[in-house]
Amino acid sequence: MPEIEKLYEDYTHKRGLSMSLDQFILFAEFFPAVLVIMSDGMMDEQERIYLDRLNTNLANTFEEDGMSREYINKLKLTFDAEFEYLMTHLELWQEIYLNALHEHLAQHPESKEIILDTLHLFASKSQDVDDSENEMIHFLTQRLELA
Repeated sequence: MPEIEKLYEDYTHKRGLSMSLDQFILFAEFFPAVLVIMSDGMMDEQERIYLDRLNTNLANTFEEDGMSREYINKLKLTFDAEFEYLMTHLELWQEIYLNALHEHLAQHPESKEIILDTLHLFASKSQDVDDSENEMIHFLTQRLELA
C-alpha cells in the first residue's frame, strides 16, 4: 500500500474525518505550505488570507465532481481546521507527511510545479520574508525533489 494511502487511513481515523482519498491527497500536497508559513514561528495576516484562498480553491476543485455547494463549503472548513491543527502539531506529523509526499510525488511529478509555486507564493506574500522561509523552501525543494 502506498505511503499516502497509509497516511490517509491513519490521519483521517485519528482526526475523525470523512473525506475521500482524492480529497485528502490534494490537501496533503499542500502541507508543505504549512511548513513555509510556520518556518518563522508565526502566521501573519497575509499568509492567513492566502491560506484561506488556497483552501477555498482546493474545496472548489471537487465541485466538478458534482458535489453540492453545501458539501464544498464544509470541505473548505475541514481544510481550514486541518491546516490549523497541523500548524500546532508539526512535530507529530511533519516527517510522516513528507515521507508520504516524497513517494507520492515520485509517482505523480505533474503536481510538483504547482506545489513549488505555492511555496514561493506564500513566502512572497509574507509580511516579512526572512531566511527561515527561504531555508524551508530550499529544504522542501530538496526533500520532495520539486525541482
